[in-house]
This record gives sequence, C-alpha cells and structure tokens, in this order.
Amino acid sequence: MIKYKHFLATVALLAGSFVQASTERFKHPQRFETVKKELIIQGVTPQRVEEIFESRLFRPKDSKAVAKIADISRIKKHRKAERQANKQLLLKSALIKRHLKKYKRVYDITERDFGVNREIIAAILQKETALGAFKSYQHNALTAFVTMLDKLELPKEPTERVKRRHKRLVDFAMRNLVALILHFEQRGKDVLTADLRSSYAGA
Repeated sequence: MIKYKHFLATVALLAGSFVQASTERFKHPQRFETVKKELIIQGVTPQRVEEIFESRLFRPKDSKAVAKIADISRIKKHRKAERQANKQLLLKSALIKRHLKKYKRVYDITERDFGVNREIIAAILQKETALGAFKSYQHNALTAFVTMLDKLELPKEPTERVKRRHKRLVDFAMRNLVALILHFEQRGKDVLTADLRSSYAGA
C-alpha cells in the first residue's frame, strides 16, 4: 500500500512537472493557459494542444518585431504610411479585378461564408500581401503571435492610453493565435507544417 501511494505521488509529481514545463518558458504563462483553455473549449483535444505548444514554432523569439509593435511613438509614422498605401491601392484596381476573376470560386465561397464583399477582401489582400506576391516576409505567423503574446510588456508608469493599447495588442495576439490554430485544426490540416510566412505583425 505504501509503495502504491509512493507510485501515485511520483506520477502526480511528474504530471505536474510536465504541465509546468509546457509553460515555464513563457514570461506570461497565464496568457497561454487562456489560449489552451479556449482551444479545448473549441474542440481541440488537450493532447493536440500540448503537441502544438511543444513545437519549436511555439517559441517567443522575435523581440525586435514586438518592440516595433509596442512602440507608441511609431503610430504617427505608421498612419502616414497607411495613408500612402491606401492611395497606392487605388492604382491597383486592374490587378485586383484580374485576381477576382482568376480566383472567382474562392471568392464565391469566402463571400458566402463570411458575408464580406469580395472587393473588400481583395483590397485587404492587396494591401497586406500584394495578393500573395510579397516574397520578403521572413516571419512565421504562428511564432509572431506567440512572441507578441509573451513579450508585450507595459512600461513603467504607463499612461491610460498606453494601458488601453497594451490590452488591445495582447487581446489581438490571443484572438489571432486561437483563430489561426482553429482554422487548421477544423480543416484537418497541421498548423505546424503550413507555410505561414508573414509580416512581423502576423499579416
């Protein structure tokens, strides 16, 4: 009986160590526990969740990108660049029309399933990825969201504006990480082997 109790205690200790090991590398493990719980609620098995979390892609390793996202002083410059990009987008209407025609079936399904006008979808794709033509993206979307979620920090004595922005960015990373994993899991695909080249912000 004593040996059996000792065996159970050992198993419990090892199990606790495994759970701790799966999150101890994260600076903010509670954020990732929230992600885990949401994935399980959405139907992903606990075993699969742990498999994803143990992947080398699930490592926060792009601090420079996070610094760009968190730097509030970049907002004014970013907005200016966005306005310029929007103006350039108007010059791409012929390219967008060809894309709409070439991938009509995909746009039909997407517009039907999400209720978003196909021209809006195409315009977003053009702005974010040049309709898939961007070849300079060196980031992985999964890793980008993991890094963002783990390394986003509030500065000392933050203003209310900074606090609101920080919360918005953390929520953004969490929602996109869950959505990205679910997108693949619900289609029987492996998010860990997919080509997820993206910008530093996960675009």
